[in-house]
Amino acid sequence: MTSKKRRQAPLAIEPRKAGVLPALAAALFIAAGPAASALPSDGAAGGDALTICADPDDLPFSAQAGDAKGIYIELGGEIANALGRPLKTVWSQTYFGKRAIRETLLSGKCDAYIGLPDSKNFMGPKLIFSKPFLRIGYALVSPKAQGASSLTDLAGKRVAVQFGTSPELLLADHGDIQPVTVLDPEAAMKALAAGRADAAIIWGPSAGYLNKTLYQDAYSVRPASGEGMQWPVSVGFARASGDLRDKIDRVIDEKAEAIAALAAKYGFPQAEPISLTAAASAGGSKPSIMLASQEKPASETAPATAHEAAAPAPGSTALTETPAAAATPASAADPAAIAAGREIFNGTCSHCHGPDAIVGQRRINLRLLSQRYSDKMDEVFHYTVTHGRPDKGMPNWTGVFSEDDFSKILAYLHSVQQN
Repeated sequence: MTSKKRRQAPLAIEPRKAGVLPALAAALFIAAGPAASALPSDGAAGGDALTICADPDDLPFSAQAGDAKGIYIELGGEIANALGRPLKTVWSQTYFGKRAIRETLLSGKCDAYIGLPDSKNFMGPKLIFSKPFLRIGYALVSPKAQGASSLTDLAGKRVAVQFGTSPELLLADHGDIQPVTVLDPEAAMKALAAGRADAAIIWGPSAGYLNKTLYQDAYSVRPASGEGMQWPVSVGFARASGDLRDKIDRVIDEKAEAIAALAAKYGFPQAEPISLTAAASAGGSKPSIMLASQEKPASETAPATAHEAAAPAPGSTALTETPAAAATPASAADPAAIAAGREIFNGTCSHCHGPDAIVGQRRINLRLLSQRYSDKMDEVFHYTVTHGRPDKGMPNWTGVFSEDDFSKILAYLHSVQQN
């Protein structure tokens, strides 16, 4: 995953171009940005070819140029060979996550999308998934001589973490560990190599690939287990492609050894996961909107969105004006509204406020809105999303989202408040 795509705005987690499209993730896509567009394929889609969609510049997952094609492209070749079909690739930028899926897979431009998060919450009933073929997520990276294998081993150490990710949130609860905040895995690995960090907890696939290709395997790269740390990934299909999904399920079983070999080839962490038990956070869950190839930490320079946004700056006159009627949150007892609000939030707001509103910085932590504004929370929220905060870089979302959308987002935020 390249650093130019990993600024967030992941993912997916995550910039982050978004890895597990959180990733894969994990965040998470700028609504005002241009839509992802399909690039020329390696050949015309159609006929008997198995056509997959992939990002042209996202090693270790996929690449259009160079000798290294990436694990997803090579796996696509294995699957196509097993099915007796040639492989064709439609190249499409995945930075915008779900939009990329809509404009490629769901538009009939490809038969399958390798590397989507294995979650029913990912785009709902529009997609179906193969059985998982891999687990990806964050990893603890340390010099081999150091042998760090727990948070206890990191006490007193400088630890690089990506901005807006679960590991950053984890370290926020450990005052005995000094965080070194970076925007992407490349910067973290450079900090390790330059002696500016003693260890790192970063996106595992990128860390492993960089360790293998640039750092002569100088580091131990171990998967970190815990809530919000690892996710299963699958092959995604349009809902009508059940027959193809069933065939590829059988191939995944048959190719288990080949898949493991590809993971090793591209440096994916292979060691037994280590437990970072404090990784779980209140109400935390995996960032379901990230593409599985992505990990998208929020950029420090990214504009504030709806809810730090929702907090007028000290001395601001925003709330002295007469606001439009505040959005009425859908009933907190309505699981469907809360789920819909979560999906909208993770598709846009999480760029700055983290997947599922989980973020390490208190000033943009939207789980604290009720503490800040009490019974004014709804009013502040609605005024901010319908007026914006130009001084903070937040746009006016009127016309982008409907009042019903605002209501669902607010219902979701009410469901995760830390009182």
